Amino acid sequence: MGLPQTDKFEELVQRLAGELPEALFRHTLEVTEMAGRLAETHASELVERTRLAALLHDNCKHWPPEKLADYARKLGKEEELEAALGNPKLLHAIVGAMRLREDYGVNDPEIELAVRFHTTGSPRLTTLGRILFCADKVSEDRKYPEVELLRDYAFTHLGIACYEIVRRTLVRLLELEAPIAPESIEFYNSLLREQYSWES
Repeated sequence: MGLPQTDKFEELVQRLAGELPEALFRHTLEVTEMAGRLAETHASELVERTRLAALLHDNCKHWPPEKLADYARKLGKEEELEAALGNPKLLHAIVGAMRLREDYGVNDPEIELAVRFHTTGSPRLTTLGRILFCADKVSEDRKYPEVELLRDYAFTHLGIACYEIVRRTLVRLLELEAPIAPESIEFYNSLLREQYSWES
């Protein structure tokens, strides 16, 4: 799947193959492949680090909510628990970022930020983080009506892809009357402001 062949990377692949449920591991590899392709398109110097972020982005998504919360509390991250709004889908990204240094030996603030916000998005995301945000939503294993369009955007204009993904997510959450993470709203607003430069 075009994954980097460094010893550390391959070691992590094998470790995750044993730690993650099969379906989640397959998704992880698909996101890693897509992240690498997007990085090659938009920022070739980020390919290896972007693939590493993608490989580790869902490292604890399979954990039950209680285990996720306990891990955050153990590290004294009560504020992070509150930020998750009681939603395990948000908490897995927060805890997953916490685990990078301690459990996987990855000491890279930009990768940590990318994993932390790969679900919600955030104005703080760098190009690496935006690539992971998009790759997770448009990987080849994703099957939903708009995915082909969003995948095309991801390769042609990363900012527009992020905007369309977060906009559609907000609409869906509003329709479901579900909580919305503040970071998602902030990301949408920042992307909306960026549109002026895209259109000029």
